[in-house]
Amino acid sequence: MNGKVLAITLILMALATVLLTETRLVNIAYTNFFPEPIPQGIRIESDGSVNGTDKIQRNGDIYTFTGNIYSTLVVLCDNIIIYGAGYALQGNGDSTGIFLQDRVNVTIKNMKISNFFLRY
Repeated sequence: MNGKVLAITLILMALATVLLTETRLVNIAYTNFFPEPIPQGIRIESDGSVNGTDKIQRNGDIYTFTGNIYSTLVVLCDNIIIYGAGYALQGNGDSTGIFLQDRVNVTIKNMKISNFFLRY
């Protein structure tokens, strides 16, 4: 009888270990596969054009601020430099500062960014 109790106990312990391990793996693997929605704001479009402001001057792949900007900056193209020229990108406390979803080789220089919502 003791052998049967021991065998059942070992099987239950093994099942409990598997269940706890699988639960832990599910928690680690959780992710959101849906892209973030693109916010409203000033846009550097995929073709390189700038919409929504006259305070960004384009020279090739370099986008230079010519004044402070009070909006979200949405970047939809790759391989560019955004040069703040000492100006500021300022928000209202509940928006995104610079939206760079799925972008590569975007450099941001010499810009003060303030009063935006911090998102992880």
